[in-house]
Amino acid sequence: QRAYNWLLNTDLHLNPSKSEAIALFNPRSKPIESLAESITFISVDSSPNKLQSSIKNLGLYLDSKISFDR
Repeated sequence: QRAYNWLLNTDLHLNPSKSEAIALFNPRSKPIESLAESITFISVDSSPNKLQSSIKNLGLYLDSKISFDR
C-alpha cells in the first residue's frame, strides 16, 4: 500500500487489474521462504492481487527465488 500511495503522490498511476505481485527472497533463508509461501494475496488500492511465483517484465522472467530457471 505504501508503494501505491507513493505513486499517487508523484502523479504516477498503477492499474491494479493489470498489475502482478511477486515476493522475492533468498532461498537459503528458510523462515522467509515459508513466510513468502504463506502469503497468497496482497491488496493494491483495495483490489486483491494474487501473489505470483514468477512474472515476466520487459521480456525477462523473474521467479520468487531469483533463480532465473524459467
